[in-house]
Amino acid sequence: MKGGTITLRSYQEVGVDWLRAHPRGILGDDVGLGKSFTALGAISETVPTMIICPAYLQWQWIDENLVPFYGEWIREHCVIVTGEVPTRAKLLAPGKLFYITGYHTFMDRMLVKLRKELLLRKWEQVILDEAHLLRGHGSQWTKNMWKMHFGTVEMLTGTPIVNNPGDLYPLLRLCDPKKFTSYWQFVEAWCVMSQTPWAIEVGPVRTELLPAWHKLLDQYMLRRMLRDYLPEIPKEIQHIIPVVLTPQQQRAHDRAKKTWIIDHPDARSAVPAKSGGALVTKLRQLTSGFVTHEDGTIEHFGTSPKIDVTINLIKDKPDEYNWIVFTWFRESAELVRKAVLDSTLGKDRDVYILHGDHAAEERAARVSKWKEKPNSILIATQASLQAGANLQNCWNVIFYEDDYLPATRIQALGRLVRSGQEERVQEYHIQARKTVDGSVWRTQQRRDSNNLKALIADLYSDTEE
Repeated sequence: MKGGTITLRSYQEVGVDWLRAHPRGILGDDVGLGKSFTALGAISETVPTMIICPAYLQWQWIDENLVPFYGEWIREHCVIVTGEVPTRAKLLAPGKLFYITGYHTFMDRMLVKLRKELLLRKWEQVILDEAHLLRGHGSQWTKNMWKMHFGTVEMLTGTPIVNNPGDLYPLLRLCDPKKFTSYWQFVEAWCVMSQTPWAIEVGPVRTELLPAWHKLLDQYMLRRMLRDYLPEIPKEIQHIIPVVLTPQQQRAHDRAKKTWIIDHPDARSAVPAKSGGALVTKLRQLTSGFVTHEDGTIEHFGTSPKIDVTINLIKDKPDEYNWIVFTWFRESAELVRKAVLDSTLGKDRDVYILHGDHAAEERAARVSKWKEKPNSILIATQASLQAGANLQNCWNVIFYEDDYLPATRIQALGRLVRSGQEERVQEYHIQARKTVDGSVWRTQQRRDSNNLKALIADLYSDTEE
């Protein structure tokens, strides 16, 4: 039945054999190694398969995975399952080989009927794409996943937190529900545990248990690294672009930082997660020229120097190059888009924007248009785009706002640096001097297991940039 253009590489064939030998397994290959094709190679071609992925990847799964692997004929045998009544009817109709739905189906209160139909049906084959999204053991969609009736299940994740047992527990329970029955018993057996004034904090695996932990993981996960199997892919080049904030921005940033530590004098040793996270969000917004107040209103501080640097970086490259600008905040994406359109770039280049306000189908369509148009610019929040999207053959990416979690950058770059990449990717990180940006970057590079606590400690240290 296979009639597409994809030929599996030798390491993918090994992955196929491993998945077939592990009917419930985690394929944790590095981003860019072609996990989707490996997963398709391992399933039976005659048994219907349910594919569950982030919502905006539903259409992409057909265009960029199923059609290249099987050929155009497969389109007639695929259905994207949504909450609409006609689609729910198609769900029960015979003759389809692939049923594709999003993780949101398992938590959206408006999709109760669809969810019940999915949970009642026995699925012989299931592929969970971006399976690390199930790391919350108490989330509704994780609990609903545990209720599904599976035959085989292939869990695909390019960024497994291999030394954080608590994050992997939901996937391990899907692998072996009889063995992994209690989250708290599991983390107490494997993890560093600490009591804070607010809650019990679950840390990484205990150092003395690392050999035993990796031995356990080997039973359920296959993990290979990109550079070990595709050394020919050019390594990305990293550029740190420092900027100086306007005096108004800098004063607002420093005032917010000072006020918070006065209100939380013990925060260096015990960071309150909610207010600590709110502080970091506020400071990061201020470096980008705005702040969101508690009532939802947004205050702007004029044009951020980060925007000027972004526009000049794109102008300085040849016109035939496509660009991606990754932001963290929706408002930042809109501000960058407006500035680009108001500049000379807006007259010469097609500009596309993606964030959470855009429906999944619209996101997929915009990415396709951007890939087809040379000399175009894609401005996207990282949450709206990075997981699972194939952005190959774009060689320039700007991180307008970095995240302190290492996996965010790794996964974003993995959309560009992957099998078949021929050019060296240039990554530009725009960072405001003497601000939270430096602490975010240093925390990301250290890969500390308690990222927020490490970031706050760095923010209030005497470190100079």
